[in-house]
Amino acid sequence: MRTGYRVILAAAALALALAACGDGDDDGGGSADASGADAIAAEVDAAAGAPDATPIDDDNDSFAEAIAVAVDGASISGTLDQPGDSDYFMFEGTAGSWLAIRARRDDFELAFLPVATLTDASQTQVAQGAQGATLRTHLAASGTYYVVVRDASPTVGDPRFTYTLSVTHLVDGVQGVVVDQEPGDDVASARPLGGGSRTDVEGMYEHAADRDVYAFTLDEPGVTSFSATPTLPGPTGNGSTSDYAHLWITDATGATILARVDGGDQVLLRAPLPQASYLLWVEKAATAAGANDFYDVRARRGFPEVLELETAPGGNDSIALAESSGEIIVLEGEVLSASVVSYLSGSDVDYVGFDVPGSLFVEAQCVARGSGSGLVGMTYELRSATDEVLASAVEPGGGLLTVKMPEAGRYYFRVTATGQDPAVAGNWVRCSIAIPVF
Repeated sequence: MRTGYRVILAAAALALALAACGDGDDDGGGSADASGADAIAAEVDAAAGAPDATPIDDDNDSFAEAIAVAVDGASISGTLDQPGDSDYFMFEGTAGSWLAIRARRDDFELAFLPVATLTDASQTQVAQGAQGATLRTHLAASGTYYVVVRDASPTVGDPRFTYTLSVTHLVDGVQGVVVDQEPGDDVASARPLGGGSRTDVEGMYEHAADRDVYAFTLDEPGVTSFSATPTLPGPTGNGSTSDYAHLWITDATGATILARVDGGDQVLLRAPLPQASYLLWVEKAATAAGANDFYDVRARRGFPEVLELETAPGGNDSIALAESSGEIIVLEGEVLSASVVSYLSGSDVDYVGFDVPGSLFVEAQCVARGSGSGLVGMTYELRSATDEVLASAVEPGGGLLTVKMPEAGRYYFRVTATGQDPAVAGNWVRCSIAIPVF
């Protein structure tokens, strides 16, 4: 009998699993929160016109001092050397272009995250990248554009905080980019995503009810993850004038929905899928047409999933059954962390055990509906060896559980669900745990 399984996850991978809202893109940054995005937008507005009253000595501290950067030309270096520093750049853009704007820190060990904000010729903000990540956007008009680079936090700055800025075209079929070609609206005309592990999908919403379809295949044996992250629209997001309504995965025929997330927030559609061919669908929100209706979805695939050992409901419905079946996660590595996928059917209950080496804080979260599963009312709990509830949360709204364990020993996840969305076949829940280092 198999007595356990071992998983080692890097801290960034665990953060991805816990938050279910990132995609591991570029510099390891996530989405800027609304307050941070609004603060940066306000600073951009305040900087319009004349140079700063107290300019930091790098000669491009305002729109008037913006340094020209060529699209697809050489990258340019900058430094955020004092708290509140902002660097301004400009380029000439062409209507209909897909662009990647990237401000990447030169030293990943330094604690800063450059944010790139795009404005039009009137110095009005039109788009903004996430912290430390590439901004992928579509230009609705030709003319002069500005890029403002600043740190995500206005309180940090250091002469060592150097970054490299580049502005490049996104080209279909180049470096993992797929640009939608109409019609591409049904199974027969689905565009292939290609075979790489990373694909950036860009497409226009051509009409009010537009939907686009992409085909992909998971070649690895066993169960691997497929994730798709739509970036937020609007001036504090990718610049699109429309959100998506639904993002979903079906089998190759399009008949069975295996996973689905709905618009209105940036989420991570992340499904554990066996080796097979599938379709990814994206559909426009039911809103009036805007001046620049497009989507940007970051697809990642091929990361092995660790599955529960239970093969039929009832196999790990109690602590005793979890122990006898070896349903135990072994936490290892410098940062103790792990993740496991369970499946729930009907009144099924799943227990998964893990060991804590001392009276330490534990961070844990389980996600089902939030990453595309059809499970409804998923509840996750941390329990003691005597089955005492130490902490619990319920989807939707369930967040990170942070608990200081009373002593060294074995503890357990317990997961249940109240039902299943009849439109979505996926019935998984992914639980992640870490013992943070303070």
